[in-house]
Amino acid sequence: MRKAIFVTGVAGCGKSALSAELQSRGVNSFDIEKVPELFTMTHKETGKVADHYVGSDLNEMKQYNWLCDIDVLKKLIKMNKSADAYYCGIGSNIEEMVVLFDKTFLLVADNEETKKRLTNRTSNRFARTLETQLWVLTWKQDLEDKIMSLGVQVINANQPLEKVANEVLTELFLVTQR
Repeated sequence: MRKAIFVTGVAGCGKSALSAELQSRGVNSFDIEKVPELFTMTHKETGKVADHYVGSDLNEMKQYNWLCDIDVLKKLIKMNKSADAYYCGIGSNIEEMVVLFDKTFLLVADNEETKKRLTNRTSNRFARTLETQLWVLTWKQDLEDKIMSLGVQVINANQPLEKVANEVLTELFLVTQR
């Protein structure tokens, strides 16, 4: 039976890179934060969807949540009927997301590696400035602890990408053999 596997973690942990690595190996993988209409940047107080969001202004970042449309995510998971699939991403409503999957992996990189990756990222502008990175690091551990409390499996994301991919694929294989 096919499995839906969720790979999550804070910004800079390697979710997008892992998704691309899995795809390069012929594994069914989605960088779900790039799926149209799946995520919206929503104002915390008004609920209004941002029509323009840069992700590099600290004051702006503090006012918004990155929300996953759970109904759209359910449809995406349901559409994939042929093989195991990996869904890589994170949303402010992470608790609602985790319960939809057969297995969840949490990628965890230390603060130094996280800052380096955020500085060098090219996929988007979120937290590329030192000011925004320091802010991310103030809540990083709390978010990781919250996700760990949901019964996920932690993967050391400081190791080379190939090893992270191997570990994720091996752990899923071991789970399906039990």
